[in-house]
Amino acid sequence: RLGLQLKLADWLSGGRRITTGNTNDPVSTNQTLGTTFNKYTLVLDRAYLKADPYAWLTIAGGRIPNPWFSTDLVWDEDLNFDGLAVTLKPRINDSMTGFFTLGGFPLQEIEDSLTTRAKDKWLIGAQAGMEWTSANNSRFKLGAALYDYRNYEGIRNAPGSQLYNLTAPQFRQKGNTLFNIDNDGDPNTTLFALAPRYKNLNITGALDLATFDPVRVVLTGDYVRNIGYDQAEILRRTGINLDRQDTGYMGRILVGMPQLRSRGDWQAFAGYRYLERDAVIDAFTDSDFHLGGTNAKGYFLGGGYGLGRNTWVNFRWMSSSEIRGAPLSIDVFQLDFNARF
Repeated sequence: RLGLQLKLADWLSGGRRITTGNTNDPVSTNQTLGTTFNKYTLVLDRAYLKADPYAWLTIAGGRIPNPWFSTDLVWDEDLNFDGLAVTLKPRINDSMTGFFTLGGFPLQEIEDSLTTRAKDKWLIGAQAGMEWTSANNSRFKLGAALYDYRNYEGIRNAPGSQLYNLTAPQFRQKGNTLFNIDNDGDPNTTLFALAPRYKNLNITGALDLATFDPVRVVLTGDYVRNIGYDQAEILRRTGINLDRQDTGYMGRILVGMPQLRSRGDWQAFAGYRYLERDAVIDAFTDSDFHLGGTNAKGYFLGGGYGLGRNTWVNFRWMSSSEIRGAPLSIDVFQLDFNARF
């Protein structure tokens, strides 16, 4: 990652960042070796402007960093958002601040024509919450969000028609319930789209205890449910009566320094994650746990150690298994050497 922070005025800033990766994967910047010495691809990962005209107001537009208080249960850490987000940060008293974020993000622009009846796909989100700070600088933050995906579910074509082909998603990982929207009469051709509608209720909390500062104890919890899941609607759309699999949760504890900045800084963490088949869109959740997607449960643990100024090493072990369906267990070990300048 190579980024620039731009200071254009006292109230106006911006950012640009390029990374490795490709334009067909929004949730990973990983670069695979062993491509016969072919050159790496660089992509524009962020390009945005941010206005802070008042202490209580932030407006960001373009390809922006994640504007939500969240974990990777719903949003992968490498995911950025195309669109506009507005955040209000009213101060309630000396120790408490509220926040409210509203965002609109186009997911796929579809031009209406005689051969296409699919509609533009959008994500509309809103989040409200508060952050409390104690006298010893301990912090508690709580947020409740609603993420509404518009026109993201599939629509089956009429016999011999391709009017709704573009209701199929452009990118998927694995896990979500699909159905074949192709209806040309050829049993050898298929085009899969998402069966449920997705409207996520997400509640996130974090408690950062500074009692032993600089060693911190951070407890994080996250809960998500797809309140847009409608069994009767899915039955009409697909002809299949599915059981509900629309909930996910995650808990994590971290002990150590939140940021590894200097030699000798350290941290260790562990947690458990449970994410049912249609709790969230599988395209945008963590791409490392279970190698991406939903319908997975299991634990993770890891840590990090500072080797020098802005230089550190960290590792993570993730062990997951399928919640429903054929047995599938995946263990992933990651070892990262990092340097920042």
